[in-house]
Amino acid sequence: MSIHISQQFRHGSIALCILFCLLMLHANIGYTAFKDRKSIDHPSAKSTLKARQTAWRSRTSPERFNHVKRFDRNPGSSPVSEAYNVSDCRWAEGFGSPGPDGPVYASTTFDDGTGTALYVGGLFETAGGIPALSIARWDGTTWSPLGAGIYGEVYTLAVFDDGSGPALYAGGFFIEAGGMPATHLAKWDGTTWTAVGGFVGIDSAVLALAVHDEDGTGPNTQALYVGGDFITAGGVTVNGIARWDGTNWSALGTGMSDMVLALTVFDADGAGPGQPALYAGGAFETAGGTSAYGIARWDGTAWSALGDGMDDWVESLAVYDDGTGDALYAGGFFTTAYDPGPTAVPAQAIARWDGTSWSTLGAGIDDEVITMAVFDDGSGPALYAGGYFTTAGG
Repeated sequence: MSIHISQQFRHGSIALCILFCLLMLHANIGYTAFKDRKSIDHPSAKSTLKARQTAWRSRTSPERFNHVKRFDRNPGSSPVSEAYNVSDCRWAEGFGSPGPDGPVYASTTFDDGTGTALYVGGLFETAGGIPALSIARWDGTTWSPLGAGIYGEVYTLAVFDDGSGPALYAGGFFIEAGGMPATHLAKWDGTTWTAVGGFVGIDSAVLALAVHDEDGTGPNTQALYVGGDFITAGGVTVNGIARWDGTNWSALGTGMSDMVLALTVFDADGAGPGQPALYAGGAFETAGGTSAYGIARWDGTAWSALGDGMDDWVESLAVYDDGTGDALYAGGFFTTAYDPGPTAVPAQAIARWDGTSWSTLGAGIDDEVITMAVFDDGSGPALYAGGYFTTAGG
């Protein structure tokens, strides 16, 4: 198995462009909840929490939003050691330099009926010199806006079909999309923005989206799952995570005790009889009233813990096959994962869950992992990790 730090763009690679956007620019996330970060209070790991909370707050000082670590941005430079100003970051050849004029937090591909294109969301006013408020489309040649754009910040994007055809959904911290009221979640059908669920919307930031079918081959259809730092969706009390079936909002049990930062779908038993389940990572200590430190599994009916969870936040999730079968990878701000017991498993910022137990990935990563993605550069699929770190594997 290999873990890579993204070091440069490969010309013409949309996949690596997406990865670069997330790894390099996500560090500037402006949502104020992160400035007042509260550590997970795992009962087996209290000694280092105060020091690490202080370290987080120092990283989210005003100065922190101007500089992040450089990952071999130019050939011949010293990798992962030199600070640079985000405004100096350059889009690769073929992406219509100068690209968006502010940070990009999310990206995905979507076909609006005119062909598949790359969509990026963040906090910017122009893309390629063209007005595009916080969200833009790249068709391989030019940048274009999505109507009047989004007034606020876009943190997550997903494609979902609510029965009326595939559409692009944007979540974040905003109050308006396409010039119309839309609180924190909006739908783009290729021509028009609409608020999801009508005027009521979601009462605070949306930070993660995933599409999942809870009952597999059963009668239910896919739904959009929404995670973040909110209490209600469409007037329904949901506590950090909600399900949108295209018509109605519903809660997943009693929800979470704190915000959800990552969502993914994983089938723990592979070809076995079990259905894929929804996995959530975040800052919570309970899910559905059950102790679940930083990470939890939703089987369509109830929440359960993965072992005994983590000693701190989980901020990213990915499914990857290292040659021994698919496993769930968690990245974040933790140093220890816990198997049942609890049994401590040293896991510096990244860990692997095989459906039964946690394992470490070598010496781990020396600081926070914010995002992960699987990418094949021609030598086979590999897991890429990005964040605030300077060393990986020692």
